[in-house]
Amino acid sequence: MSAGPEEALLPRGTSYGALVGLVADPLMRRRAGRPWRIAFAVSGMLTLLLAGCTARLFLRGIGILGNNTAVVWGFPIANYVWWIGIGNAGTFISAALLLTRQPWRAAINRFAEAMTLFAVGIAGLFPILHLGRPHYALWLTPYPNTQGLWPQWRSALVWDFAAIVSYLTFSLMFFYLGLIPDRRRCATARRAAPAR
Repeated sequence: MSAGPEEALLPRGTSYGALVGLVADPLMRRRAGRPWRIAFAVSGMLTLLLAGCTARLFLRGIGILGNNTAVVWGFPIANYVWWIGIGNAGTFISAALLLTRQPWRAAINRFAEAMTLFAVGIAGLFPILHLGRPHYALWLTPYPNTQGLWPQWRSALVWDFAAIVSYLTFSLMFFYLGLIPDRRRCATARRAAPAR
């Protein structure tokens, strides 16, 4: 029986089960030690600090970021562009591997697209943070309402919302389409496996 293209990448005499055991056993057999608990406590405190700062921003307004006018973005736009750039990096990695038709790209594509989805989700928070009033975030969406009001199309916030929605839709489709070949391969492997 000849090895498939994926098995050919493994060292001789090694199986996928042995590699999974080599990677997962140290994590699964040992209990979380003191350094892990300290790191978890620090990250928990930083998360609480983020929640407190966000609550203060919503209570006091965007003036605490140095924005004293609703026209200028300042700090939120820098973070928005940063996270969109991180998302673009994930899309670029996936597209480059797809265009070069690398046979080992499946796991890296999933990781890169998951990174893109996470980055777009974080970027979507910054227009809401810039508003300073999260209950008005619905006003960024162009929807017909009973008051006959429409968003201000010259506002960057409306276009940022449109960019985030379109980028999120594109990234979700790219992520999902990357999962389809794996499903087919798994179904084929199940049919080919001998019955127990």
